[in-house]
Amino acid sequence: MSEPMSAELLKEKVARLPTQPGIYRMLDGQGQIIYVGKARDLRKRVGSYFTRQAGHTANVRSMVSQIVDLEVVVTRTENEGTTTWTHDKRYDPVGDVLATWYGMVGKVTSPGGYEELRSCDAYGRPTGVKRKIDAVTYSVGQTYDTLGRPEKTIYPTNFQTKNVYNAYGFVKEVRRADSGANEVYWMADDYASDGRIEG
Repeated sequence: MSEPMSAELLKEKVARLPTQPGIYRMLDGQGQIIYVGKARDLRKRVGSYFTRQAGHTANVRSMVSQIVDLEVVVTRTENEGTTTWTHDKRYDPVGDVLATWYGMVGKVTSPGGYEELRSCDAYGRPTGVKRKIDAVTYSVGQTYDTLGRPEKTIYPTNFQTKNVYNAYGFVKEVRRADSGANEVYWMADDYASDGRIEG
């Protein structure tokens, strides 16, 4: 998860970006990618989001207001970054408004036959990823408990793990969930007074 950056720090980060071609990713406060783009000049392109606000559409201005961090990958040419990221369109569960630009990433395709399909629930939480590599599909699923915390992770072989939480809401154990053995794979060793894991 990304720690929110002040507008000043974000502008300083943009000013230090390379002037080479590459891929840029905009992240929100939850560390989710809200936009991916490619540029001939990373500094110039990314900087344009923050310096030419008046010329942007309302959707772009709204997206920019959610940016708390950004990541870049320098490429040798602009066309090297030919991975396609497609965002899904879903209703905002709070505002009941169709979000046509800031939905979660729904599909990723790359040269060489790689494809990734992502699914989310009504709250935007990831529920599954299907990756196709060399015509073979691998699926990973995620479920949530009644408090909205990640509960089970289901791997391609149907191997499953389950998070067990302490009274403060922090993960205290990761157990096997697909067999009756209920084996513990990881356990927190030490807690702070407020329940956070220390060791």
